Amino acid sequence: MPNRERIGSSCTSSSNPRASCACDVELAERRFKALVLMATYMALRLGALFALTRRNLDLDKATVTVVASASELANGTRILGDPKSY
Repeated sequence: MPNRERIGSSCTSSSNPRASCACDVELAERRFKALVLMATYMALRLGALFALTRRNLDLDKATVTVVASASELANGTRILGDPKSY
């Protein structure tokens, strides 16, 4: 694994751009690791990631189906809507 320097709360690596992604996963709380990995490698919008449920994951086919997008209004109300595009 390449050398990494800790800068604030994240890591960087000049020799391998994916090393910083791996470091982000290491720093994430256990319950957020899958979210960090999907955000990093699948290029999903945050709203789409936050709206995912277990029904949207097919582990046998290794697919993720985006059917909704989650948003939070200024008053704290969370709403589900259609995703922008996929």
